[in-house]
Amino acid sequence: RGGGDAGAEARKARDELSRSQNKVKTLEAELVVKDHSFKALEGQYSAKEHELRVAHTESESLKRELQGSLKVQTELVTELEGAEALLEALQSEVESGEGKDSARQMQLAALKEDTQRYRAERDQLAARTTELEKRLATAEGKAARGA
Repeated sequence: RGGGDAGAEARKARDELSRSQNKVKTLEAELVVKDHSFKALEGQYSAKEHELRVAHTESESLKRELQGSLKVQTELVTELEGAEALLEALQSEVESGEGKDSARQMQLAALKEDTQRYRAERDQLAARTTELEKRLATAEGKAARGA
């Protein structure tokens, strides 16, 4: 009878060992799955980080471009104001009869052309500035959402 108990004990121990081995295999499989999930999350994080750097770089680039555009626009407005003041003075001279000579007339015509060109450039630059401001707002929005 003592041998039977020993056999039962041995079976019980083997069953427990088998359960433990199965549990280890299950845990190892779960670990592999969790490791894959972690690596996938790491990849997503790296991609988001890259996206954020790109958005930030684009935002900084657009800010510089916008500053340059605004600087040129300011210079053009100054030139336009000067040309318009000169144009008014020449028109007054011509109208009062002091500037009837052809040289003054030619100067007046050239100045009118310059003024029209300055206005057209100013309008183009204003449109470009508006476009840059919109792109900058979009880029900053992307950067803010990524953060």
